[in-house]
Amino acid sequence: MADDKKEESKPTTTTDTKAEAKVEPKKDDAPAETSASTDLPADLFSDKIPGEEVLPLDGQVKEMSYAALPTDGGTPVAAGATTFEEAKPGDPSATAPTTAPVAPPPTPEEMKSQAEQTADLMLKGYDKIHVLGRYLGKVADNDLAQMHAKGKINLDQQLPIGKKRVRIGDFFDEYNQSIDENIVVSEEFKTNIKPPLVRVCLKHGWLLNDEMYILTLLADDVVTKTSMLIGLKKSANLILDACQQMMKATNERNAESKAKVKEAPPADQHPPMPEEAADWHEPEGGGPEA
Repeated sequence: MADDKKEESKPTTTTDTKAEAKVEPKKDDAPAETSASTDLPADLFSDKIPGEEVLPLDGQVKEMSYAALPTDGGTPVAAGATTFEEAKPGDPSATAPTTAPVAPPPTPEEMKSQAEQTADLMLKGYDKIHVLGRYLGKVADNDLAQMHAKGKINLDQQLPIGKKRVRIGDFFDEYNQSIDENIVVSEEFKTNIKPPLVRVCLKHGWLLNDEMYILTLLADDVVTKTSMLIGLKKSANLILDACQQMMKATNERNAESKAKVKEAPPADQHPPMPEEAADWHEPEGGGPEA
């Protein structure tokens, strides 16, 4: 009897363990798994390597036909690639790339020469300022002569200056001469200021190459000669006006003298005698007896 009870008890224990192994998850845990699967990609933790065409930073990217530049031969060339001309026999520069030549940097001697050219140009400009000052400060001789001709001033009149008297024309001559002698840039000043000026140009990079220096000299020469031509033309016009006025005055004097000659009687015509003289006659026997 005891053996029968043991045998009956064994199958009951085995069924209980199988039932525990086949326990299904609860329905409340299922939504959590589905929500996580929708938020994250399925191959997030996969070890699979993507294809070469979709690699962002590594591998060979697939090139499309519209990304290449067309050529005459029909073979597309990638954008940004350097092109080489077809090699020809006897042409050593055929294989050179079509890029602009790069000028070499200037040597220290060239930089010093360019700085000296800049300093010379600055001194020329400073000298031009003095020329302008002399032009503005002086009294032009043509203006004085024109005012004298119109009767506004008398250059021969004596002007009292201090304890002496000076002719007005001589005073303006001395005044203009003093401006020409004093308002100038001396050679000593140029010699003393040029070395430090060159060093300042080198320090700040104020370098003037040969092309710009030549153009500046040409422009300076054109401006100088143009101003001289304008001044000479102005003087010639003033002299021409003075000649015309002198000729006009001469013609007026000649016309007045001709009018006076027409009004005067001719030299061989005697003036008419008075009525009393017409009745007078010489007595007989000639003149009075002696």
